[in-house]
Amino acid sequence: MTANREMFKKYENKLDSTTRFTLELWFTMVRKYNLERETKILTWMAYNPKFKPGTIDSSFEHWINEGITAISTMTDWGKIKGFLNLKKDYGLEDYDQFRYLQVRDFFEKEIKPDLPQELKKVTTTLCNAYKNKTGRVISLLYQGLLQNRGISTLYIRDRWVKESKIPLTEEDWFNICDIQRTTTNSRLWKEFCWKNTVRFLLSKLIN
Repeated sequence: MTANREMFKKYENKLDSTTRFTLELWFTMVRKYNLERETKILTWMAYNPKFKPGTIDSSFEHWINEGITAISTMTDWGKIKGFLNLKKDYGLEDYDQFRYLQVRDFFEKEIKPDLPQELKKVTTTLCNAYKNKTGRVISLLYQGLLQNRGISTLYIRDRWVKESKIPLTEEDWFNICDIQRTTTNSRLWKEFCWKNTVRFLLSKLIN
């Protein structure tokens, strides 16, 4: 449903308040940051009303039990995996090949043309989550949203790296920043810790 606002609107009244609020917020973010086209890769073939075979063939629901949920689970680097690879990864049978061809045809015509050369971090995070390739989904989504807003503190990280000559990955820097948020409930101390992190200046050479 995260890839289909029309489906959300159709079943909105049947959702509990928490799920409804979360999806409303999600679609607001999708619209605000122009993610509508690339998030098509998050669609579930078993429930996408535009994918006609999925509406009449219950075998696609069986694929969900095997681990094929969003169509992103069938892709690598923006391309559909070969059927033999999917058989190995998800235990598909030979008789599933014609269903695979139906999915591949739909992907090539309806999804792939809308995908950018590089997915944004928010979309990539959700794709990796469907593939169980990432653990800190919430923190990575937050970082992705900050990137979309054009807000980043990585320039401060770069200063630390330049002066200390110690490599810091984005994940390392996020953990440093997260410490300032989680070590205390005091707003005063949080502000103090954060100022100590961001006020770093290159030291002057003393002759």
